[in-house]
Amino acid sequence: MNNKLKLSSYFIKLSIVLLLLFFLFGCGGPIPSGPTINSFTATPNVIDPGGSSTLSWTVNNATSVTIDQGIGSVAVSSGTSSVTPGATTTYTLTATNSAGSVTATTKVRVNETKIIQPGSEGKDARVDEYFNDKNYGGQEFLYIGKTVVVFPGLMRAYLQFDLSAIPANAEVIEAKLKLYQYDYFVSGSFSIGVYRVLDNWAESTITWDNQPDSDLTNFGSITISSSTVGKWREWNIRNWVQGWLDGSFENNGILLKATSETTIEARGYFYSSD
Repeated sequence: MNNKLKLSSYFIKLSIVLLLLFFLFGCGGPIPSGPTINSFTATPNVIDPGGSSTLSWTVNNATSVTIDQGIGSVAVSSGTSSVTPGATTTYTLTATNSAGSVTATTKVRVNETKIIQPGSEGKDARVDEYFNDKNYGGQEFLYIGKTVVVFPGLMRAYLQFDLSAIPANAEVIEAKLKLYQYDYFVSGSFSIGVYRVLDNWAESTITWDNQPDSDLTNFGSITISSSTVGKWREWNIRNWVQGWLDGSFENNGILLKATSETTIEARGYFYSSD
């Protein structure tokens, strides 16, 4: 009786071992893990036209690694590749092994500079408080400031630029409004601020009396005087241009006026598009 019990116990243990071995062989061993991309970068990520950037990557557990945009197969663990895109380009790295694939992207932005001038690409005009109902949309100068003798009154300038040639999804790195200062009258100096115009206006009909509403929060200012005659004067308006392109607010142009119109007694002359 004891021998029979021992024999049964032996067969039970042997069956368990056989079942475990069968299970391991049936599953084909441990399931392999997929590849991982530790990093995929572009240095620098912003270049000028004709410039180059270096793509760098580190990958684990991959049997093949590829990069699109015509690059193809690259080193499977880590490496670099120099690229010279003609326009802003997104690169996709794909790492693969028997368990599957993973991807990562990096973008190289190519700077593009565009000069936009009023005329065929926008409009500019000045308004005069003394000649309050007169239109100056076709004159060659933009007056900003104040006249205190002969024809006393304030003067302002309006500009608007057509941005339709720039893609709506463009990322604006830098945008500058530049005016060439032709002359300056009376002594001292004063600051000219830039303000965002809120309503539409027409170059051929705008006057002091019908000038559009503007956001009078001073976005930025520069100081002019007789010492700045014959020089380009500029204001940074990057945020506005970006907002006009992406639709954050409507492009009704820019107002240029003295930041303290009640105290100034001078005026600056700038060339207009005419």
